[in-house]
This record gives sequence, C-alpha cells and structure tokens, in this order.
Amino acid sequence: MSENEEKYQAYIAYQSHRSNRYALFSGFTFTVIAILLTQLPDVTQVQAQIALFVLTAMLWVFLHELSGAEAAIFNCVRTAPPLPEAWKSKATALLENVNWVLLGLSVIILYLLWNLFYLALASATVAGILFIHAYIILGKPLTQRDKQWVRK
Repeated sequence: MSENEEKYQAYIAYQSHRSNRYALFSGFTFTVIAILLTQLPDVTQVQAQIALFVLTAMLWVFLHELSGAEAAIFNCVRTAPPLPEAWKSKATALLENVNWVLLGLSVIILYLLWNLFYLALASATVAGILFIHAYIILGKPLTQRDKQWVRK
C-alpha cells in the first residue's frame, strides 16, 4: 500500500460508511412515507400532512447528504488514471443528475396523486432550496474536477 493510499484509507472508509447510512435512512424514510399515505384513514388532516412534510424534508436532507458523501469519495480519487472520454459523457452526467432529482420528486408526485397540492408545493420548495445548494456546493466543483479527469 502506498503512502497516499494509507492517508486516504480511513477517510474513504468513513465516507463509504456515511453513504451506506444515508442510503439506508433515505430508503426507510421513503418507505414510511408510502406506508403512511396508503394506511392513514385521512391524509388530508393537518397532523398527517405535517408528519408527511417532516418526513419529506428528512428524505431530501438524507438524499442531499448521500450525494455529498458520494462527491467526497469522488474527490478522494486523485491518483486514478483519467477515464476515457466515452465513459463520462455529458449525457451520462445529465442522466445521473436526473436520477437524483426524480428519486426525490417521486414523493412529490405521490402527494399530487393523493390531491395533497399544498404539501406537494411545500415539499417542492424544500427540494428547490436543496437543489440550489447542491449545485453550488457539489455540482460546480465536481464538474470542474470531472473535466480534469477525462482524457481527450
């Protein structure tokens, strides 16, 4: 093991654990939202909508943290050889970003299916704030790093 690998080994292990933890929390939170939507007798009650909103905000935060942990591991891989350009096209990057967005938006779509318009609107507002934050903190720097790692 090289000296650089030794330096980063504990950090990468920590970030990997962090990714697993937030993936588990995200899945659990989404499952709870789906169960509550289908099992509550009246989801239009204020208490039910508050609970669903809190769970949705938690889901968005967990997904945001998950993407941050993924970006941190991506940032650790400094010694890897550059990737072939075909492996990291703009279409692939766009598809990755769309997948993150659709995963979180699926909850908002569920709320719209249950005619919970104001809950969907409040959830979309939280999502918008976290999207902007993720773009500023993660998106821009990773795009620049990506350009350095792809060989022409």
